[in-house]
Amino acid sequence: MELTKEGIENLQKKLQHIQHQVKEAEQRVLQGRTFCDFSDDPTYQQAFDDYMKLRDEEQELAYLLRSAKVVDTPSDIVALGTIVTFQEEGMDAETYQIVTSIEADVLAGKISVDSPMAQALIGKKVGDEVEMNGFIIVIKAIQS
Repeated sequence: MELTKEGIENLQKKLQHIQHQVKEAEQRVLQGRTFCDFSDDPTYQQAFDDYMKLRDEEQELAYLLRSAKVVDTPSDIVALGTIVTFQEEGMDAETYQIVTSIEADVLAGKISVDSPMAQALIGKKVGDEVEMNGFIIVIKAIQS
């Protein structure tokens, strides 16, 4: 799977956070075992379920990071990983980075490569016009 460099760094941070949470959850499970007959204790069962959920998330993130590669971003066309600025006539320019669905966060200016907007922009160059929803937008800048 290809991700942006920032996307990989964010996943690494998230994995570290989850690993810390796994250790804490494991301690709660071990503590619960000393105080009860855990087959009948809903508090222990909840702690164990939380621990297992965190372990699953930890394994999933570790797998993603093992298989992730930094995307090779071209500098002259809109592609996965590029930052593109475009403008609709009479409107302010907008800037978004094209990222994978895992990294997508519209409020942070990151749109999924699978989104209709990104699909319309992929492969375009500075100066190209694109029609989206009946509006013509012009590619103003591309950064890798």
